[in-house]
Amino acid sequence: MRTKLFSALISGFLVFATTQAHPNQGQNKGESHGAQDKDQITPEEAREARDLADRFIKRFRETRDLTPLVDEMFTRNFKKMVAEDISWSGIVGQGRSLPEQLKGEQILRCFIVNFNLQYLICLYIASKVPFDQKISKADDIFPSKISQFFKENAPDDDEIKTAEQARKMMSFLERAVTLMQDEVRKNPPEETEQFKKNLVAFKAYLDGHEEEKPSVRVYAEARHGLPAGARLIRIIIPFHVGLAMVREGQELKIDLAATHLPPD
Repeated sequence: MRTKLFSALISGFLVFATTQAHPNQGQNKGESHGAQDKDQITPEEAREARDLADRFIKRFRETRDLTPLVDEMFTRNFKKMVAEDISWSGIVGQGRSLPEQLKGEQILRCFIVNFNLQYLICLYIASKVPFDQKISKADDIFPSKISQFFKENAPDDDEIKTAEQARKMMSFLERAVTLMQDEVRKNPPEETEQFKKNLVAFKAYLDGHEEEKPSVRVYAEARHGLPAGARLIRIIIPFHVGLAMVREGQELKIDLAATHLPPD
């Protein structure tokens, strides 16, 4: 069971170069299909989105933690949205059974912990594996202390059914994040030659996939705290991590961040 959970945590990255969709790209009720066809992202919106994405990447490299970024860069509605609608669970590599057993601020913490862990794993892999290379669950690319931790400490339960199981899982995830944070702070992935090569390969990949370039989605009806007519700007950052942004006043803010992007 423990080995299975470790495999599940990295399974989203087994093929490093994987074509994915933008966050919230599926056609949901409330989306203005006509506006989506007619309205294109403006050069100014694309520039602002890239600037915000660059700041997000820079700040996460400084903090290795999403927590302070939520107050600095995310919309005022983000915390409320995460607490009230746990449909986000899959986009940060987590099943619904864990957040279903949590309450209040622990639900937000669950989102942050899972995002942290998945994003840190993604960055670490980018420092070890070429962009277009497949890796298997058997490949031992992590430091021995991290691999050993997952094998020895992962909770046995596949489905979280009680608050006590949820507390144990959150404790395990928090400890896993701490280990990954310590590793990437000590050995920054971004400073490796492999990571730099992967950045070049990822940029070339985006240049060849029009569907993954910055885009806009327009809402015909108010939803998730966004008013009718809101323009949701979507952008992909290295490596296949999605940011959805909206304008709040005069400033562009992040409304959602995803490490596992849903297909169309």
